[in-house]
Amino acid sequence: MNDTKKIRFAPFIRVSTEPQKIKGESLRVQRAQLEEAMKALGGYSVEWYGGSESATPGKERLELARMMEDAINGKADAIIVADALRWSRDNLKSQEYIQLMKEHGVRFFIQTQE
Repeated sequence: MNDTKKIRFAPFIRVSTEPQKIKGESLRVQRAQLEEAMKALGGYSVEWYGGSESATPGKERLELARMMEDAINGKADAIIVADALRWSRDNLKSQEYIQLMKEHGVRFFIQTQE
């Protein structure tokens, strides 16, 4: 496949707390799942985003915001997450970001499901 045809992904992996990030396996598992999904979809990661960020409404999510900024500015064709809970529990912010993705032609995947 020609590189110009491959999907440029912004993969987002997340846990809610710093202890989960340090001691848990979730980030490693999410990364492995997304690497497999991107390969199956014929794409690659332009940069990995995420880490320890609470998805609770009203909490600051700097990595999510940085990823969205990069995606809408053309750095990636699509955002990919391992499951919907890794995306957001803040419905208003989630709706805002989904609208931004639509306006800028950024695709959204939960593993291989668009």
